This record gives sequence, C-alpha cells and structure tokens, in this order.
Amino acid sequence: MYDHSCHMLRPDDGQFILLAESDDAMQPPKDVSVLDGPDFFIPHMGIHCDSIEEVDALYAACLEFQKQDSRLRLRDVPLERHGTKLARNFLVHYLLPFWFDVNAIRADPHTAPPRAWRYAEQADAELSAPVPQ
Repeated sequence: MYDHSCHMLRPDDGQFILLAESDDAMQPPKDVSVLDGPDFFIPHMGIHCDSIEEVDALYAACLEFQKQDSRLRLRDVPLERHGTKLARNFLVHYLLPFWFDVNAIRADPHTAPPRAWRYAEQADAELSAPVPQ
C-alpha cells in the first residue's frame, strides 16, 4: 500500500491504525491545500466521532483555537456521499509530525451495519455483557 510495507490494525469495522514503514524518520507534513484533491496521502491518525455534528463542533473549536495559535493548521473537507453513507471530516495539524483526520460517517436509514463499534456508558456495558454461567 502506498509503495510501503504496511501493517493495518483493525479491531472492528470502524476503527483502524495503518502503520507504514520507512527508512526515513517522520518529518512535519507539508501544508495540505484544497488543490491536492481528495486522493492524497499525508502521515495521519484517524479519530472517528459518533456523529457529523460532533465533527462540526470539533472543527469550530479548532477554528477558535487557531485564532490564538497560528501553528494549528486545518483543512476542511465538505460533506461527501459514498454510496449509502455520508462522510464528514477535516484534517488538523498541531506540533506533532503528523495530521489528525477527524471524521464521522452516517449511514442512510436501514443501511447501517448490524454491528458497529461505539463507546457506551459503564452501566450500559455491564448490562449488555454476557453473564458467566
């Protein structure tokens, strides 16, 4: 993948970490412009949010923080349709040698997968945990 030896960690259908080997140490990434288009690669980590509204709120918070510290870099990606899903994301870079891709996916009604990863309140997790026999 991407002409590198890679390892993808996928704990479930919604989360992953892609590790790509290189002979060179990570360097701070270049600026990402709108002209780069949707198919570009930069070193990044993904943060999957529960909703598109949560992504929008985080983007607004990043814009506010950027007013105080111009080292924060952002690239907004408009809402995109991929088949039966809407995707919303933005890229944010601050101090570390990689970007974060903050994203959420909303499936059209009746098209969501039957199982998906999500955070749950501790009480909810205890209620849904299998009971030992």
